[in-house]
Amino acid sequence: KSKDASGNLAASGDFTFTTAAGGGTEGVIWVNPFNVTATGNSLEKTSGCDGCPAGAQSQQTITSGNGYVEFTIPLTTKRLAAGLSNGNTDNSLADIDFAILINGGGYAVIFENGAYRTETSQAANDVLRVEVLSNQVKYKRNGVTFFTSTKTPSYPLLLDTSFETLGAKLNNALIHIETAPPPDTSPPIRSDGQPTGILPTETTQATLSLTTNENATCKYSTTAGIAYASMPSTFSTTGGTAHATTV
Repeated sequence: KSKDASGNLAASGDFTFTTAAGGGTEGVIWVNPFNVTATGNSLEKTSGCDGCPAGAQSQQTITSGNGYVEFTIPLTTKRLAAGLSNGNTDNSLADIDFAILINGGGYAVIFENGAYRTETSQAANDVLRVEVLSNQVKYKRNGVTFFTSTKTPSYPLLLDTSFETLGAKLNNALIHIETAPPPDTSPPIRSDGQPTGILPTETTQATLSLTTNENATCKYSTTAGIAYASMPSTFSTTGGTAHATTV
């Protein structure tokens, strides 16, 4: 018999083993717009005073695990901020947990709930990303990480924004939500099982061996008809695709 980590069972007269077990990106849908105008997944401040916070948030959220928000900033002379946040209370910069502020002077500045962290240069049409990976937040400019946060994020996370200057724009906002891989429902394929046939009656020891097409853990029992979960012994060499043990 053989059973992989997803519980897929294949019968074998001699062996039992188990294999080791083993995202999507979409345009942001804006909600709660205040003094901004959404055009598809882009956003622009179109009303209110200069310096008065405006903004909107993504309808989609990253509920757990890995993901990111990404956006393009077409201008260097307008002030706005965007990033990941656990919900939204208001449209201020301080309300965004992990924000990149475009300061209007050619710099992208990281603030976390209003606390300054670092900054880097910013050019027109830069693509900026705030990413959560293995419970750690990273900031990227044009695909290159320029800061890794020491602050632990709280889920769920959405794209939150804070626009200050009239005419400030954020284009092509995307959210990526990484999903778990589908369950493995295919039993592993075994080959080259040894020994074969009937062993001589005087045999007191034999080496069992086989190969699998994926990493596996092999088990065995010297009693016929034992279920995999109850088999008492594991092959001495196993865990990869080549397995062997002496019994």
